[in-house]
Amino acid sequence: MYHTDLAKERVLELKSHLIPAEEARWDEMKELCTKMAEMIPSVKCIGWDMALTESGWVVVEGNWATQLVVPQIVLQKGLKKEMTEVLKQVDHVFDPVSAGVYL
Repeated sequence: MYHTDLAKERVLELKSHLIPAEEARWDEMKELCTKMAEMIPSVKCIGWDMALTESGWVVVEGNWATQLVVPQIVLQKGLKKEMTEVLKQVDHVFDPVSAGVYL
């Protein structure tokens, strides 16, 4: 079995465990992320990687400078101006390049 076959097999296995977006309990995730962020107020911007399990949301990791590439791809526009303004409001030094924010 080649690497690509293994990858395809793994993707199919993972797809069988996916929870439909409408069942994802987004409010619970937002509440959990907010509580965690409040525990470390010195960090002004955190990108949380989250996973929804049968037992509820779990934290995969927290990143000090979240990546914003995917929202920009979905929106088909850059978010540099908007994110710079938001982060100024929370007194965060923002490096658009390392955060993956363009134009």
